[in-house]
Amino acid sequence: MRAYVINWQGPYNYDNLNQNKHKNVLYLITGKKKINGLIYYYCGITTSTVYKRINDPYHKNWGVKSGKEFWVGVIERKNKPSRSLLEALENVIINFWQPQLNKNKLNLKPKKRIVIINQWLNLDGEFRVNKKYFAQEINDFIFYNGDEWRVSNKIYSI
Repeated sequence: MRAYVINWQGPYNYDNLNQNKHKNVLYLITGKKKINGLIYYYCGITTSTVYKRINDPYHKNWGVKSGKEFWVGVIERKNKPSRSLLEALENVIINFWQPQLNKNKLNLKPKKRIVIINQWLNLDGEFRVNKKYFAQEINDFIFYNGDEWRVSNKIYSI
């Protein structure tokens, strides 16, 4: 079993997202569709910057019309994360969180036992105390043991 820490920095909007130059990351998008006003979620990965990735004309980003927020998830590790690691972490988040815009990947169970610790940072890289954004509904601690999920909603410093 492996454990990973993901530092989620945000929220960015479309205008300031190009300031984040991290590559080989996960990203979250939240916002409302024009049709019904419900909050929609999306989780993705990119080996380029998130700004470059979402500007693809066929990206799911364009289905979210208002209140759009972006979070960039940097994996804490010495080496650059491989594409297969990014895909494995994306798979865990999608399978657990069930974001509506990832409908093609919702039922793919993770292949291995895994632990993810999500830390939330502001745009200056400082840890957030309050959780007030839609993306932060993802639990701080997620453990998949191969059969079931174990989660914690808050990790406190001592």
